[in-house]
Amino acid sequence: MSLHKTIANNRIENSFNDGYVEIGEVTNKTDEFNTIIAGEYDFKQLGIYAFRLRPIHSTDKREFGNKGRWLRYTIRISENHYIRADMYARINGELLDIVKTYSDIKNQELELVLAEVGGSFEFKETNQ
Repeated sequence: MSLHKTIANNRIENSFNDGYVEIGEVTNKTDEFNTIIAGEYDFKQLGIYAFRLRPIHSTDKREFGNKGRWLRYTIRISENHYIRADMYARINGELLDIVKTYSDIKNQELELVLAEVGGSFEFKETNQ
């Protein structure tokens, strides 16, 4: 295999061209007197990142399936040490929990495992 082919394949593999994800925190919504409005929340955006989709690992499916979480996506973004598992992500207007982060030092990427907000199978079935 020539050197040119290996470089070209690596470049395509590491491109972030599947969309954009907004990372942020969910805070309580308040009125003009700074009183918390019960049951209403605001999404405070902390950053927007290009991402690429990855398949969900079977170990993650098993681990979070046992906890009753419904996993939606595994994505990779460029490495950022400030994103934590207690934050939220929004893709195409859909709010998702970040349930796990994995830093890939060699490729300078951060892998995020995203689940539905609320997440339990019972919650999903009763609210449809």
